[in-house]
Amino acid sequence: MSRSIRAASSRYPETLVLASRFRVLASETVTRLDSAIARAQTYLLERQAPDGHWVGELEADSSITSEFLLFCHLIDRLDSDRERKAVAYLRQRQLPNGGWNLFEAGPADLSATIKAYFAMKMAGVSPEDPDMVRARARIRAMGGPVKATVFTKILLALFGEYDWNGAPAMPVEIMLLPRRFYFNVYEVSYWSRTVIVPLLILMDRKPVKWLPADR
Repeated sequence: MSRSIRAASSRYPETLVLASRFRVLASETVTRLDSAIARAQTYLLERQAPDGHWVGELEADSSITSEFLLFCHLIDRLDSDRERKAVAYLRQRQLPNGGWNLFEAGPADLSATIKAYFAMKMAGVSPEDPDMVRARARIRAMGGPVKATVFTKILLALFGEYDWNGAPAMPVEIMLLPRRFYFNVYEVSYWSRTVIVPLLILMDRKPVKWLPADR
């Protein structure tokens, strides 16, 4: 026990009790952490191939499927069989509360839910379908598109389902800033540039593909 705790406990006896509780809590936390690490190691080693490599399925959240469906509609390159499979996958990934999450066992995410709902609607699923009704209720409960991420707002704006003026924007001219400038696109990681540059162009042009009345 440190001198400061001893000194404090002489005047405030409850300090000694609190200190002992903290030590117990820390010990329990370390034990649980060690146990979790050991289980993770065992899991990985059991799945290692004899020559030392691992093979695993590359998975993503439902947003990738939703965005792919919407992109196909945006550029008019539809595949009915692939669309049917995508809708089946989205139904499978829907949570009991009507939403979609971003990671396994995670809570419903507003933007992921909006994208899934919109993609299924674009694929021809009726708004009165039970899965759609549950999704719509979850979207409203979480605040609707106004509370969604900027990427979701831009996606909706591309189809005229959200006002471009409601989406945060940056001037496209920042791409022209020289390297010597305090901020320039070359100071941003390459993978971020692949997102920022197209978004800058979209924000400047504000294109809209108007949807048919039945969608």
